[in-house]
Amino acid sequence: MKIKRADDAVSEILGTILLLTIVVAVFSGMSIFVLAPPSDSPQPFVTITGKVEGANITLTHCGGESLSLSSVLFVTIGNSTNSTIIGNCLDSISKDDGWWNIGEKLNYPSGIIANQEVKVTVTDVESNSVIFIGVFNEE
Repeated sequence: MKIKRADDAVSEILGTILLLTIVVAVFSGMSIFVLAPPSDSPQPFVTITGKVEGANITLTHCGGESLSLSSVLFVTIGNSTNSTIIGNCLDSISKDDGWWNIGEKLNYPSGIIANQEVKVTVTDVESNSVIFIGVFNEE
């Protein structure tokens, strides 16, 4: 009588482990691809300075990336908040190229500001992010 060794079990176990490894790797790769957060457009880096000059609020683009003329300017004087797009506050020469560039000044006619706090916020529409927040007092 011959004794037969069962060599089949080792290859079946290795095959099962190999298939499980492939399935886990494919599933992991697909889940990373599907569940990854969407990439937003990066927030532009801009340096802006501002001051209150008489009846105007003046913001100066001092450096960084150019901002779209559709970016939004929020101005809060006391308890009153108004918003407008940047393109409405630039002169015709500054907005010819469609961007608010370095060195260009934005003038927002605020009216008389009698001892009230002025808060200005610039929001970039393309990246949906706040670019500038400033609090000013009348000079």
